[in-house]
Amino acid sequence: MQSFIPATLACAPRLVFATLIGITIAHPITLRLFEPEILDKIAEDTEAERRKIAINRDNALGTARAQVQQAKQALPEWSAVDQATRQRNEAGVNVNRCEADLVRNQHDYLCEADGTCGRERLDMPMSKQKEAAYRETVTRCQLSGAQVQQATLLLTQAEQKLSVATQDLEALVRRQSESIEIDYQRAIKRLSHRGERRSSRVRKRSEKLAMIGQRRPSHDCSSQHCFFGWR
Repeated sequence: MQSFIPATLACAPRLVFATLIGITIAHPITLRLFEPEILDKIAEDTEAERRKIAINRDNALGTARAQVQQAKQALPEWSAVDQATRQRNEAGVNVNRCEADLVRNQHDYLCEADGTCGRERLDMPMSKQKEAAYRETVTRCQLSGAQVQQATLLLTQAEQKLSVATQDLEALVRRQSESIEIDYQRAIKRLSHRGERRSSRVRKRSEKLAMIGQRRPSHDCSSQHCFFGWR
């Protein structure tokens, strides 16, 4: 027991030195052995970060556009366009209904006029009644067409006013989109540079270890640069 402690103290520096050498050598050897896996992991992490940055960019753009859209809908011009659109659509529905009635009334009128409605003789009172209904439908369709034209004109004017009212908002969303895109490109550029630097460091260390492994001990140590048999 008394001889064990001095022996341990005598070996301690060697154990510490051996441990340091092991730690120093293990890291580059690990890089050399697992270089492809390390590079693949770096590329995978870089691509995952790029997708995350792209998602953040898209979310920021969506938020900016949604805010501008809400601001547009709060404008009185937006309500005017919405109302004019409904009126134009209603006028269009009335025209379609009127045209269907016109075709039916025209058929009935001509049928009565030429006596082909299933009767053996011409019924003049009925023919005049059908003709009056047909003429009234023609007038109603003309009025409905004029209402469609008027509603379309009002809608066009409302849209023009809305376009003028939203110019500042459109300019704002363009500036925000440009700023978001610039930040995105900068982030992607920094990410690419960081990934390239990490990959480059791994390759350089691996190449240095490969160069050390290619060196051979020399038996001629006459040179002052010879150290433990290595040139």
